[in-house]
Amino acid sequence: MKYALDKSGQVIEAGEGSPTQGHCPQCGAPVILRRRNNGKRGVTYFWRHQDGLNLDCPARFSAARPAGADDRPEGDPAEGT
Repeated sequence: MKYALDKSGQVIEAGEGSPTQGHCPQCGAPVILRRRNNGKRGVTYFWRHQDGLNLDCPARFSAARPAGADDRPEGDPAEGT
């Protein structure tokens, strides 16, 4: 996931300097900040559910879900609403 919620419920984007823990905007379960090295293209940050928590959450990765699906919570300031 690219977005999570902090302790106060504010939307936070995954990135360098983001808190290491947050909450899923879909189910409220704890998520942790992860980092993936992309070789010459740099680094990608993302939020991931803790192992075994809320396996039915629609925001969890699924091979059946199209790549690039929007995971921003409703009313996210990045949407302009």
